[in-house]
Amino acid sequence: MTNLTLLLRSIFMLSLVLSLSVSAQVLEFDDNFKLCNADWITEEFLKLPEIKSAHNKRQAKLANLHKNTGTSINRMACANPVVLPVAVHYQNISSPNSGCLESLAMEAIQRLNKDFQGSNFDISSWNNSTGFYPGLSNGEACLEFCLATQNHPQGSNLQNGEHAITINTTTGDYIPAWSGYINIVVRNLTEANVLGYSPVGGYGLGDALVIDNNAFGTFACSGVVQSSNSNLNRTLTHEMGHYLYLRHIWGDGDCSVDDGITDTPSADGPNYWCPSLGVNSCGSNDLWMNYMDYTDDNCMYMFSQGQIDLMEAFVNISLQNVVNNGATVCGGGSPALMVNSKIFLQGCYDQNSQLMGDKLRTLGYIPIQEPYSNNPDFTHSGNEQTTSSVLSQSGSNAIVDWILVELRASNNSSAIVQSRAALLQRDGDIVDVDGSSPVLFDVDPNSAYYLAIRHRNHLGIMSKYSLIGNSSSVLTIDFTNPFQSIYGQYGGLYIGNKQVLWAGNGNIDGAVIFQGGSNDPNEVFYDILTSPFNPNSLINHIDHGYFSTDYNLDGDVIYQGNGNELNVLFFNVLIHPGNTFSVPNYIIYEQLP
Repeated sequence: MTNLTLLLRSIFMLSLVLSLSVSAQVLEFDDNFKLCNADWITEEFLKLPEIKSAHNKRQAKLANLHKNTGTSINRMACANPVVLPVAVHYQNISSPNSGCLESLAMEAIQRLNKDFQGSNFDISSWNNSTGFYPGLSNGEACLEFCLATQNHPQGSNLQNGEHAITINTTTGDYIPAWSGYINIVVRNLTEANVLGYSPVGGYGLGDALVIDNNAFGTFACSGVVQSSNSNLNRTLTHEMGHYLYLRHIWGDGDCSVDDGITDTPSADGPNYWCPSLGVNSCGSNDLWMNYMDYTDDNCMYMFSQGQIDLMEAFVNISLQNVVNNGATVCGGGSPALMVNSKIFLQGCYDQNSQLMGDKLRTLGYIPIQEPYSNNPDFTHSGNEQTTSSVLSQSGSNAIVDWILVELRASNNSSAIVQSRAALLQRDGDIVDVDGSSPVLFDVDPNSAYYLAIRHRNHLGIMSKYSLIGNSSSVLTIDFTNPFQSIYGQYGGLYIGNKQVLWAGNGNIDGAVIFQGGSNDPNEVFYDILTSPFNPNSLINHIDHGYFSTDYNLDGDVIYQGNGNELNVLFFNVLIHPGNTFSVPNYIIYEQLP
């Protein structure tokens, strides 16, 4: 058999010279030109006998498929989505962190589902765009991509219950042992700086769509590090569109060529970066926010309904082998546990609005990468990252800070089963790094766990009892509710009708101490005294930035003067319910085992 990988390498070298219509998404060259090539890839797969045979059988069925799409009106809600099993194959990963890579793949598939089902976090942007596209609606697919968990192929070394994720055990883009799946290969693509590629219309016979390791998922992990304009997993969405029979939005040609879908306007070529609304060609406004264009990840957010119709029809006609396999490999498994939790931080909580302040965000101090992995006082190694677009969101869902969410064993509440760094919104919701989704854990959703929430300068909190998710594998808990049962005594502070986390644990030792050994005022004092911006060692100097000694989370560290951090510590110690004699040397201990 011809070595497909070598053939594809030569194809991409040729693509630097030839101007051919293809289905691949690529990085930008220095001259801001993006090259795309993948009809060639389809042709190379057709050199494989089993795929050639399947291709010949389906061509008659697909002949008129485009003509019957793009006319759906008022679609009914999707109650029973068609399940498509997927497998993710990491290749050529140095020093792999299997747990991190598994979480990365799970989140990528979760995002893929949201993009296809029209529930992605940024779909509301379409509301501001509809006036430029009369009669066009965004699509919502009745499809569900499932990371398979059962009956894995022989030789995969995967057990029932484990996800269909392989690391350095496959090579190339054709993996016949994984027939019956949509295979996603993630590796470093050196050919012409390609971001990804896929056949136009996959077969589910071991053929794969391929994503570069700079464009898969949303957080860095074992050498999989997203580029700045490809950090929302939209390359996977784009290539999956190709796999399910979509062409580029401009039809891979000029105004005389069409993508074959009724409701997508014609265009004379791809769009790049983040265009303005109203950019037009071919006598109509370009649909540059469509997943099948070439704009940056944070500027593409929709399929048209006609595209969805075409993909659903293609699945029904040509991927029944994959659909049938889904009942076997996905039916007995459950993808993950989603945690939907809520907390308030005392330091920035406002009782009147019942929202937290987001000054760290507005001042630009919140880091893109979580602060817990490199902190020896926390047991975490996720290296999660968010994006500047998530941190630019304002309103009640604006981000306040990073938070650490821990699942602990039901038989040992001090044993951390898995942790995820997540984002805290002003209204108390804890969301994943996309700024909107529940936090996803790669654990058995049918087991029980204690849920603990920790912060870099507030005392942590934990559920009193072990919890289990609902029938949809979602575990929900609201720590802002003063009636919520929590571990220990006085694990939270009551402000009005809400419960908040105690502020002031600047040295992250699990205690708030105003006076005595290891006290927290000393942390503030030393930060101010040793600040490189305080050459005269003035105690009334104010430090600006992202510090654990900024107890009220306003971006300023103040030891002496108005708004100083010590007042937070002093009053917390005095008002604590356990401090019956109001002594300043009372210690508030974190209520975690």
